[in-house]
Amino acid sequence: MNSIGARLASGPIRTPELRAFCTGLRQGSRVEDGILACLVYEKFTRQCGQPSSGCAEDWLEQHANHWGHCDAISTIPLAACIANQPELADGLISWTQSSNAWKRSGPQGRQVA
Repeated sequence: MNSIGARLASGPIRTPELRAFCTGLRQGSRVEDGILACLVYEKFTRQCGQPSSGCAEDWLEQHANHWGHCDAISTIPLAACIANQPELADGLISWTQSSNAWKRSGPQGRQVA
């Protein structure tokens, strides 16, 4: 955890680096790893946009395995993407037809809809 804090405190972090860092956290086996990834994203909400919405979609498809993850992804990084680029909301309609239950449920989060 010290290396995480040191990296985040060392200066500006670029969006691809943020995505890689948080995706690495999401791949952890503990629930806390996934929630921490969303909380880190929350600190960089101004950087959320098209690339980050793709990240949220990937997380819902590949790493969400319970409601806590689904809700955290939907209400933090995905909601920030939509707040910064409202036109991204149009693409969420197709998510509701996904065979993946977590991706299908993600756009229905109370802060996203």
